[in-house]
Amino acid sequence: MFIDFRYQDFVLDTITPIGSTPLNLTGDPDQILLSLAYNFNVSRVTGGYQYFKSGLALGSFNQFGSTSPLFVQSNIVQAGFNAVETTAIPLPAAAWLFGAGLLAVAGFGRRSRPV
Repeated sequence: MFIDFRYQDFVLDTITPIGSTPLNLTGDPDQILLSLAYNFNVSRVTGGYQYFKSGLALGSFNQFGSTSPLFVQSNIVQAGFNAVETTAIPLPAAAWLFGAGLLAVAGFGRRSRPV
């Protein structure tokens, strides 16, 4: 998993990667603060992030080295943070529930057969 800083141009329908860093779970963080800072002088945005655990900062604020243009031919700007798990983790309870459901369906099927 990664923390990505990207520029999305809604007019050209493009997404340009600006910076990326692997998600660091050292210290067992339970929150990530995503920050976007706008520089009015050059009309550019800088992105950064910081890890937290129980409301307390873990380490220092990390800033991506590159910036992104903003408010270029658009009226709406949206910032977002996405974390995506790349591998599925099966849950044992789900397998038991699925098996119990199959047994229930089979039991109702046997009960409804004419003799």
